[in-house]
Amino acid sequence: MSLYETFYTPAVVMNKTKVPDGVGGYVNSWSEGAEIKVAFTGLTPTERIAAQQSNVAYTDTIVTPENMALDEQDIFKTDGQLYRVVAKLPKTPSAASFQFERYNVSRLAALP
Repeated sequence: MSLYETFYTPAVVMNKTKVPDGVGGYVNSWSEGAEIKVAFTGLTPTERIAAQQSNVAYTDTIVTPENMALDEQDIFKTDGQLYRVVAKLPKTPSAASFQFERYNVSRLAALP
């Protein structure tokens, strides 16, 4: 295991399905899906202030192993906290000695 891999924490992608509500309609039901690995890089204090002032929809940045294939609006759970993928960031810089993917995420208080 490489040093950078020790920073990854386990997470679970949440799957949304529609189920009958018993009175003729449907409600969202959530279940745990695929396990993934994420590492939070954190925003610098300057980036946090800039995001707050411009009302940007993300609260943090995560790094995952290459080919994790998260989509915008995917929701995942780690350490009891929920996050929604806001955007995928550009590919790994060519100077990096290993491959990874980066995503902007926002923290959720509860499942939508």
